[in-house]
Amino acid sequence: MNNLSKKVIWKIAPWQSDKVNLISKNLQIPPLVAHILINRGVDTPEKVVEFLKPSLKYIASPYSLQGMAKAVERILSAKKNNEKVWIFGDYDVDGIAGTALLVRGLKRFGLENVTPLLPERLSNGYGLTPEIVEEAKKKDVTLIITVDNGISTLPASYKAKELGVDLIITDHHTPFEKLPVAVSIINPKLEPPDHPSVNLCGAGVAFKLSLALNGTPNDLDLVAIATIADVMPLTGENRTLVALGLQHLAKYKRLGIRALAEMSSIELDQIDVEKISYAIAPRINAAGRLDNASKSLELILCEEEEKVREISKELMDANEERRNIENEIMKDAINEIESCLTNETPAIVLTRRNWHQGIIGLVASRLTNKYGIPVALISVDEKGFAKGSIRSSGGIDIIRVLHKCSHFLEQYGGHKLAAGFSLNEERLPEFTELLINAIKDEIKDEQEQIIELDSVINFSQIDTPLLQWLKRLEPVGYGNPSPLFCTANVEIVPHSVQVVKDFHVRMLLKQDNRAFYGIGYYLAERFFREEIPKNIDIVYTPKISPSKLYGGCQLIIRDFRSSI
Repeated sequence: MNNLSKKVIWKIAPWQSDKVNLISKNLQIPPLVAHILINRGVDTPEKVVEFLKPSLKYIASPYSLQGMAKAVERILSAKKNNEKVWIFGDYDVDGIAGTALLVRGLKRFGLENVTPLLPERLSNGYGLTPEIVEEAKKKDVTLIITVDNGISTLPASYKAKELGVDLIITDHHTPFEKLPVAVSIINPKLEPPDHPSVNLCGAGVAFKLSLALNGTPNDLDLVAIATIADVMPLTGENRTLVALGLQHLAKYKRLGIRALAEMSSIELDQIDVEKISYAIAPRINAAGRLDNASKSLELILCEEEEKVREISKELMDANEERRNIENEIMKDAINEIESCLTNETPAIVLTRRNWHQGIIGLVASRLTNKYGIPVALISVDEKGFAKGSIRSSGGIDIIRVLHKCSHFLEQYGGHKLAAGFSLNEERLPEFTELLINAIKDEIKDEQEQIIELDSVINFSQIDTPLLQWLKRLEPVGYGNPSPLFCTANVEIVPHSVQVVKDFHVRMLLKQDNRAFYGIGYYLAERFFREEIPKNIDIVYTPKISPSKLYGGCQLIIRDFRSSI
């Protein structure tokens, strides 16, 4: 059931007085901030200190991961014997950053013959293949280490064993029942659910391997960028790594990232999760989306200023091309969706010939956000082979859904929020029917969409100290959301409403002689469709604004309704 038919419920978190008082008094934290932390499971003074003061001392030993000792032992042997080693990554930000990180880590460890290799999206597809292993054997490569892939590549692992090429798999995707054959497999998803590293991204796993080899943490900025881009939960170890990585990036300003930031009009001194998500990551991703990610890898590893600027310009151009293709697919998809969407539609599954396989995942994400239901987009090539990307909504575990359809699929993988799959064209009708039914089975609370609120406050409570405290709660993101407040009976200042870039709505809001500008992203259409009256209730996050007008604060509006 899609957003057109869901009743939206604002659910306010209960105030746990005992915990609030304990944290507030012990650590001199405002009660409202203590309440926000408790809502995120940060409910003891010890946890609060770890949350507010990220440190490497909170990072678990890399050797707590299964397979780490064996991987280190095999790499040590490769160093002694001066073996040829390939690092085989992936074409997304996580795979690119993780590959760069591990290349640097292995060279720091003393390996000389290390070569990074990324697949070409359109010709190679995702993951290690038997053909790539055969190519490695021809070039006398004796060890392949995967980054951000490998856990589902059984045929490649069998070929590696047959040819005598050793394989170390570092990955974070959900493993299947049968594991590949390898010298070592390092994957946090093989650990118990309460393991501190369970939510690491691919670059995070590569970081752990580099840390085990060298004993010192390096390239934390790459871990941060990858974790944010791959939409990993910003809790526990991940949040610590991202917080430290953002500090590292702001301080050391890696040459390639700095060039991208400058071309995107971003100051690395003020870098945050949002800027990486919407500016840095898409540009790193652009080349791999279109086909070959090697330029992005070269950018990260390059230390020549002139060359870095040249590559950055290429990536900016590639990102513009990507955006144009994405918008065309988006328009095409919306035209079909709007002609058949009903209140009871549980999922959207669209198929086209020769939709760009590297772009459909981005469009699926946008459509999921727009319609509030899972979306799968499938592209069929000239040989009748179909590749799809699917995105989740409403807490549905997409990997579990695909498991139910696996007998139709040639290959699939990912995590519960996003996945890819492939199959032969003739099986598409049966697969599509089963996929939609499997999603129906997974839907819970379909009559309601719940927005979790931290607290109800008045505008009079929004001041500089509160904004500074909220800033200290960053980095925020998936799994660790921005604080969300509700304020009732807010007046919309007459003639202040503006539509921004066709989709967003901006307005001046007033309560009890306090006024703030608010912006609702992708809310313009709904705002005008519902004929909003003068006074509304709003759900929002207050943020420090570069402008000093109206208290130096801007409200990011998540939802609204007419005041009663």
